[in-house]
Amino acid sequence: MRFLNGTGHSLDNEHPEYIATEIAQYLNSRDGAMSTDLNTNRNGGDYMSFAASSYEVCRSACSEQEQCRAYTFVKAAVPGGPGTCWLKGSVTAAHPDATCTSGLKQ
Repeated sequence: MRFLNGTGHSLDNEHPEYIATEIAQYLNSRDGAMSTDLNTNRNGGDYMSFAASSYEVCRSACSEQEQCRAYTFVKAAVPGGPGTCWLKGSVTAAHPDATCTSGLKQ
């Protein structure tokens, strides 16, 4: 059985949504300069997009670019396919969207 370090929760028995929330909370606590908001989209303000395997890749790309103020990762439309990362030069309003994960530079 695989466990999330220090949480006592099994990766084999937990729901994927719970695991994603735990990962987002860990990233937010480790890297206070970026937020991670699951199930959130921010339309507009884009200056670049690219195929990405996860929101972590998108988050990292934003944190490394000075002009990036926010990001939105859109999950793959086809299982196993890449998602799309949208890097944003301006912060736009957030709204609920189960297919997206967004974040802001703090």
